[in-house]
Amino acid sequence: MAGIVSTIDFQPFLSGNATEKQATADAIIQSLQNTGFVVLVNHGIAEAKVAGMFDWSKEFFSKPLEIKNLAPHPASGAHHRGFSTVGKEKIIQNNHPGVRNQKTLPSIKESFECGSEANLAMPNIWLPDLILPGFKEACLDFYNECHTAELKILEAIACGLGLIQTHFAEYFTGADNQLRISHYPSVPTRDLDEEKVARISAHSDYGGITLLFQDDIGGLEVEDPAREGVFRPIPPVRGSMVVNVGDLLMRWTNDFLRSTVHRVVAPFDREGLSEMTPVRYSIPYFCAPVSDTLISPLPGTWSDEKPKKYKPVKVGDYVVQRLEETY
Repeated sequence: MAGIVSTIDFQPFLSGNATEKQATADAIIQSLQNTGFVVLVNHGIAEAKVAGMFDWSKEFFSKPLEIKNLAPHPASGAHHRGFSTVGKEKIIQNNHPGVRNQKTLPSIKESFECGSEANLAMPNIWLPDLILPGFKEACLDFYNECHTAELKILEAIACGLGLIQTHFAEYFTGADNQLRISHYPSVPTRDLDEEKVARISAHSDYGGITLLFQDDIGGLEVEDPAREGVFRPIPPVRGSMVVNVGDLLMRWTNDFLRSTVHRVVAPFDREGLSEMTPVRYSIPYFCAPVSDTLISPLPGTWSDEKPKKYKPVKVGDYVVQRLEETY
C-alpha cells in the first residue's frame, strides 16, 4: 500500500548539479510541509552499515534481562542513556490536538540509548567491556555515520527554506544527539487493536529532526494532516531512511514545517500474520541543536500578517522537560 508520505531519491542532492540539488531540497520541504515526514532512498549510509547495526541490536536484546540491566537507564528521564526495560517508557503528551484524550499506556518495547562521548553533561552508560565486545564501538560508529547524514539533510532543508546551505551546521554539532536501538516483543494483535497495550502511543518528537531506520515488519503510522485523529501507515521501503520534523524545528520555522503526531501499532498489512504481532526492531537517531541554542522563529517565517506563534525557548530546557515526562 502506498502511504501519504513522499519517497524521494536523495542522491541528486548529494552529487547532482545546482539545479538537481535545489529540486531535491524543494521536494523534501514540500513533503515536510504536508506531512512532517519524508522517506529518503540513497541517503548516503551504506545498506550494509545499517544491516550491521540491526545485527548488533538483535544481539544486545537477546541477552538475559540481568545482563542488559548492567547498563541501566537512570530513574530520571533527564539522563536519557542506557537500557530501558519493557514498559518503562510511557508517552505523556498534551500539546497536540490528536493526542489530548488518548490513554496513557506503557510502551511495550525495550531500548538502549547512547549519545556523543563528548557530552559530559549526559555521559553514556555502557555494558561492562567483556559482556558484548564491539557493541560500544559499533554504536559510536553508527552514531557518527548518522551525524554525517544529518548534516546533509539539514543542508537540503536550509536550501529548501531559502537559507544558505550551511545555516544549521553551527547549531547541530552532534554533541546533543541521541541514538536509540529498540526492540518490540511479539504481543497479541488484539491487545494492540483494543488499546490494552501500546508499542508507542501517538506523540511528536521534541528535537530538530529524527532519522529512522526500520525493519520490514511495519506498524509506523503518521496522523493524516487532513483528518485529526486518523492515522496512515508509512510502509517500510527497503534501504530507506524515514526523516521527520521535531517540535523545535517546527517552532524555528513558525509552523512552516510540521511536527506531526505518529505512533507504532500492529502492521497495516495483516496477510500471513498469526494472532501475535511479530517482533519489530527500529533504530531512530534524534538530532537536536546544541543545548544553549535559543529557538525563535526564523526571519522570513513571520510577518505582520503571520505573527510569531512561539516565544523564544532554550533547547536544553525544552528537551529536559519532555524527557522527564517520558519516565
